[in-house]
Amino acid sequence: MWVWVDRFGGVLIDASLSALVLWSLAALAMLVSRQPARRLWIARASVIGALAIWPLVGLGLVPRLEVAGVLRAVGVWPHPALASWLEPGSRRVAEPLPATWKGPPEPAGAAPIDWAVRGLSLTYVAGVACALGWLCLGSLALGWMSRQAVEPSPESAALYEALPFSGRRRPRLRVSGRLWRPVLGRVFRPSLLVPAALDRPEARDRLRLALLHELAHAEARDPAHGLLANLAWALWFGAPPLWWVLAQLRLDQEFLADRRAAAHFGPLREYASTLLEFATSRTSGSAEAAASSPVRGTGSALFQRMLMLLRCPYSVEARPPLWWSWGLPCLSVVLTLGVSSLSVRSTSNDRRPVATTPRRFQVARLETYPSTPGPQGRASPCELPVRLPESFELTVEVWGNARTLSRTRVAGLALDDPRPVAVEPDRWHAVRLVRDRRGARLSIDDRPVPLARTHPPLTAWLSVEPATAEPGSFQNLSLTW
Repeated sequence: MWVWVDRFGGVLIDASLSALVLWSLAALAMLVSRQPARRLWIARASVIGALAIWPLVGLGLVPRLEVAGVLRAVGVWPHPALASWLEPGSRRVAEPLPATWKGPPEPAGAAPIDWAVRGLSLTYVAGVACALGWLCLGSLALGWMSRQAVEPSPESAALYEALPFSGRRRPRLRVSGRLWRPVLGRVFRPSLLVPAALDRPEARDRLRLALLHELAHAEARDPAHGLLANLAWALWFGAPPLWWVLAQLRLDQEFLADRRAAAHFGPLREYASTLLEFATSRTSGSAEAAASSPVRGTGSALFQRMLMLLRCPYSVEARPPLWWSWGLPCLSVVLTLGVSSLSVRSTSNDRRPVATTPRRFQVARLETYPSTPGPQGRASPCELPVRLPESFELTVEVWGNARTLSRTRVAGLALDDPRPVAVEPDRWHAVRLVRDRRGARLSIDDRPVPLARTHPPLTAWLSVEPATAEPGSFQNLSLTW
């Protein structure tokens, strides 16, 4: 299970980096743009790009650009040994020790950085599950209230049908006694729910304002974009730039909806006063409740909406210009593909074959002293501080004759050739051991040595085992992986 968690953790780190860069660029662009319509397009483009990051990074659809490699090339990244320790799944390799060293103990488990990435991955999965569950619960509650809602009065229905609407499909109007404000929901079967307090003759002005405002949201397809924004929040709930982008997106949606609704309601001051009365009296709508409910300071969304309506110092665009409408989608696609290529993972952990510089461990000369036979009648092995990888090539020269080689082992593999060999004096024998997807292959002096299927597995660490009660001589040992 941890193998899949580690792979997911690597993808999560890369995807999080890409999402943070994308939203940071979107936040900067929104800060320098003062038009709500243009900021709205930037926020929506960043939301769609954030949703596309997961398949782009997870499926490897774009070439990867290693951030660590670039920083190391320009001299910003720290020492390569420290950089390899910081990368998930990496191990620190100890310095070569003397040949008399008997070998390190087996590792106790994953490195601390690996456990930190695993904890982050599991926490992220739990957070996404809770966020998606909360969204599903809200959708089910809205659907239940829609089914429990009733038809509006004939006067309210006639007022609703008389209001202008330029969208494709006018939402269904329903009245619910469980709401305190209008709600526009359901993307595929849109419905507009209004509180029962608005379905009265004395609340006609506030009902007209509420209907105009919600129809403006429907014309701009804000419910569909709101659903995408909620999905982006569920996937990237831990990204602070996203919080600001989504908050500004909702505020700009309200700005533009107020402008469109005020154009059909009447003078801006009348619309603003009716909006303030409606916002401060949620249920009863009485003047006493409106007078006793103050606006929540200059930083509230309602106060900013009032300023945009009454004291906006510049002309507000109803929609972005044509060059913006065509240029922003193209630019957002390029930026999304660009940030999706950023990676902090090592290329060796990727599933795709790439050309990398091989790693090598070498020992020029290795001498072992004679040792007494152990419990199994064999000499004690000499382990070197290198763990054998899954695929490697090991070459070493061993001093001796055919009898000596038959009792010598390299990586736990006996150098025993069952074929008859002529008697010869001691000399250096070239041994080559290769392990890959096809298995292990052994050759001595360029002659392949057959390995039985019941042969014991290779040792986990690089080791040499001389013949019993005899010194062992090895030279030019080279391990490449």
